[in-house]
Amino acid sequence: MASTGGNCSSCTWIAAEGGIVPGTAQRFANFVERTETANFGLFLHLNSVGGDVNEAMELGRLIRSNGFNTAVSQTVGDERSSTNPKFDQFVIEPPVSSDETRPACLSACAIAFAGGNLRLAEETISEPVSFGFGSIGTIGVGQLFSQEAGMGAASDGASDPEIMVQILSYLNDMGIGSQFLSIMAATSSPDTHVLTAEELFETNIVNNGRYVAEVAANQNGVAIVDVRFQKADGAYKAELFCKAGKIRMLVEADWYVSPTWNDVESWNLFKNVLLLGDTEIPVRLLTEKPSGGSDTAIGPLLFEFETEMTRIVPLKAFSFTQGPGAQNRYSAASLSSLSFVLPDDFDGLYILPRTCL
Repeated sequence: MASTGGNCSSCTWIAAEGGIVPGTAQRFANFVERTETANFGLFLHLNSVGGDVNEAMELGRLIRSNGFNTAVSQTVGDERSSTNPKFDQFVIEPPVSSDETRPACLSACAIAFAGGNLRLAEETISEPVSFGFGSIGTIGVGQLFSQEAGMGAASDGASDPEIMVQILSYLNDMGIGSQFLSIMAATSSPDTHVLTAEELFETNIVNNGRYVAEVAANQNGVAIVDVRFQKADGAYKAELFCKAGKIRMLVEADWYVSPTWNDVESWNLFKNVLLLGDTEIPVRLLTEKPSGGSDTAIGPLLFEFETEMTRIVPLKAFSFTQGPGAQNRYSAASLSSLSFVLPDDFDGLYILPRTCL
């Protein structure tokens, strides 16, 4: 475990550095069991030149089944013993900014990286993107090897038809496009190909910053703008529509750890919400606590933008914050997760006032 000591969502993570060798996946499984960190949406910061492809696939499946996210990022700092006996270390200093410390996830590491629910990487390290106190690095692919196929040549694993079928099946299970394997196989040994921004998104090896929006029609003829996006704590769907002259937003979330209505009351979640912009717009939560009580898990949440429709339909960025007096780190994180950006070429919000209930 690594931490800056802060309370932000990216201030605690799992540092995964070095080669992927036989036994790596089992050691990770033991670590997860010991630290009880599964299904909390934590990030693994991967920085590795790769290693054994079979081990990488096993590691990737463990990452996915335990609800972790992945980022290409190096962990550098002052290592100290943790006060928590379950954890291995604290890293309290930010990484230094130099070429030697810029992160990369290469070859078999990219296979393990694919296991993350939310996957963060960049196509260039010339101007690294900040993530917490670190920076996001690149995905590089090349010829693979398998311990079972032998260590004699880097291309042994990638040329074995059986292993290629296994990799393709694994990538399909992880939701990664087959183009990823094609790019990997086309890279001549010992070269490494750093994936471009286009390749990162086309293969779906990264899914950060991607928001899918489309216009759908309800059975009653009301137009709905359906926005889907992935965040560190789960997958989100926001439906925007018009009712009684106001734009409303119905949010459904598949959280890794679902909050309850007790959390809503204790931490003022989704209360006193503001939509940021030239001027702040109040956003009212219409959903009320169900009769089942405070321990009931949160279901779909319905919000209403308390302003004229004409102020909402031109917007691209829906960035939410909380008004004075209600803010805390949990409420701030919940609203950050609700925030999204519509694609530049999408203007479907303009249809909503025409089909208002």
